[in-house]
Amino acid sequence: MTYPQYAPPQQPQGYPSQSYAPAYPPAPPAAQQGQPIAPPVPQLRNGSGGAGVPAPKFRHLLGRTIIVEPIRVDEDAMDTSVNPPVKRPEAYFHLTVVDGGPVQYGDSQDRDVSKQRPNTHESDVPCRFTNVNDRSFGFVQAVRDALAAGEPGRVGVVQQGTKGNKPYLITKTGTDVLGNERPDGEARFAAAMDLFGKIWHDKHAPAGAPKQFVSPEPRSLVAPPAAAVPQVNYAAPAQAPQQHAGYGQQPPAPPAYGGVPAANGYYMPAAPPAPAPAAPALPPAVEQWLATLPPELAAQQRTAYLANQAPAGPGI
Repeated sequence: MTYPQYAPPQQPQGYPSQSYAPAYPPAPPAAQQGQPIAPPVPQLRNGSGGAGVPAPKFRHLLGRTIIVEPIRVDEDAMDTSVNPPVKRPEAYFHLTVVDGGPVQYGDSQDRDVSKQRPNTHESDVPCRFTNVNDRSFGFVQAVRDALAAGEPGRVGVVQQGTKGNKPYLITKTGTDVLGNERPDGEARFAAAMDLFGKIWHDKHAPAGAPKQFVSPEPRSLVAPPAAAVPQVNYAAPAQAPQQHAGYGQQPPAPPAYGGVPAANGYYMPAAPPAPAPAAPALPPAVEQWLATLPPELAAQQRTAYLANQAPAGPGI
């Protein structure tokens, strides 16, 4: 008796042959000719990003040439700095400071004295601040006009108006707020265009291309912590039981803070030093900020605040 030869079942046509999955991890597929390999996935920024980053306000930019690149205007933004809150448009834009030397910013001139603080940062110019937001009329109007005209930005010189509540304005580089001609107007405009050309080139350059303009890193005006000062122990050292110096005993050493020699060779301790006068009280918000700093740094910042405190003015 003979048995038929066994043959494996045939795979139906049109279906892939079954096999076990390859070992983990699978080998990456070979890149097709002419197709670029994707770059590594970049690390995401956690949170909204950019919040709380200080940037110059109009009061820091008087007389300087600036470039405003519009992003948007939030016409329904609520101003919570007043009670009750009111609707007040807010502009979002990129700000470039062209000239005028190092610029300091980061202060607060809030109507509430307890919320006022001195400048916290300084930057060399030219410098650029991205994703800035501001409610000032001059910035809002510049962003509105640029968006309405389809323009990439506006350039001008910051001045303060002379009428009404004297708002800050962005005037033309060639003429001032009163219409007078600026002698250096053409030079200001040329410098702004040269800088904007570099920014525009960097924005549209291929990935990895060298930058034509790199904004300088701002410097903190908050003093770094001072080196630790060794503590001096003003307590009088423990003394051995007193013996008369006339029996071959040396008189005890004077206390660490000095003393007055007596007739019998012993030292009478001097009075301890008088306590330092109490530091003047500052606004509660400033005191809370100082409490978060090391003692030496807090003392320096307290002195700087008292020296630079400005009269209250409208907050922006």
